[in-house]
Amino acid sequence: MISQTGDAGRLTGLYEILQVLDIIPMEGPRSLRGNSFTIEGIADSIHSYATASLQDGTIKGFVLVWPEGDAQRRARVLDVMSSSFERLDGTLDPNLVPASEDQAIDMIAGLSVRQPKLSRSGFFVSNDGLVVTTPEAVDSCTRITFDRETEAEVLASDPELGLAILRPLDALSPIEVAAFQTQTPRLKDPIAVAGYPFDGVLNAPTLTFGTLEDIRDLSGDARIKRLSVTTRPSNAGGPVFDQGGNVLGMLLARDGDGAQALPADVQFALDAELIAATLDALNVTPARSTAGPALSPFALTEKAANVTVLVSCW
Repeated sequence: MISQTGDAGRLTGLYEILQVLDIIPMEGPRSLRGNSFTIEGIADSIHSYATASLQDGTIKGFVLVWPEGDAQRRARVLDVMSSSFERLDGTLDPNLVPASEDQAIDMIAGLSVRQPKLSRSGFFVSNDGLVVTTPEAVDSCTRITFDRETEAEVLASDPELGLAILRPLDALSPIEVAAFQTQTPRLKDPIAVAGYPFDGVLNAPTLTFGTLEDIRDLSGDARIKRLSVTTRPSNAGGPVFDQGGNVLGMLLARDGDGAQALPADVQFALDAELIAATLDALNVTPARSTAGPALSPFALTEKAANVTVLVSCW
């Protein structure tokens, strides 16, 4: 049952929140009109229906979740619930159920929020919102999002190179885009990797500091830089910054074939000029820059927050 105080803004918020819950499948008709809404979610396992309306400062309604394949009984129950629904004075006390150990950041009112099957990092490379990331972030996805909100599609992907370029489906204007460092960096220079190491649990990117160990990988491939920095799998696809906030490359996913067991701090980054050349080939002109003065930790963190994106595969 839905029973709470509110206004038109809270009704709209409830309409949006319900659609991220596991109990409401993504497919199905939904409508928000005036002071009421209906949501129907249809999947292989369940068929859900939610409705609520605003009247005299209170929002009331209900949600019915029914197993798929039992359509006749579901229709009868829904008809009875809809015809017998009656608004009573007052609302349910939100503290009616005491807090327990079942609380979690990915739950709302005890219900699980729909989670992506995989999340990785990425970063803006154009003023119209193109994002560079790792191909594993977009492999076998039915839906791709930036920061769990903006839907995107794959513009280009090169699994062998370890690079994917995504385009937002709706107009998007990032605050800032990455500027690629065009000069050869010095070995042992400080670097910082920006990304979402905890699959988006934190609502802002994290900076992880390390050093540039080599401008080639262990086999001598000049397209890949070797770093000394400890990261997590969902950092892959994130930008690797120099001290001036320019991008030296993109953090590559760790090789998971088990053939080699490298130390945890040995990471690799795809060279910035190679990424820029790939964008040039797509008629996208990336920003390029030479090495500049070192930024303060605060300024570098702010730049990372503006440029870095959480890429989720659903």
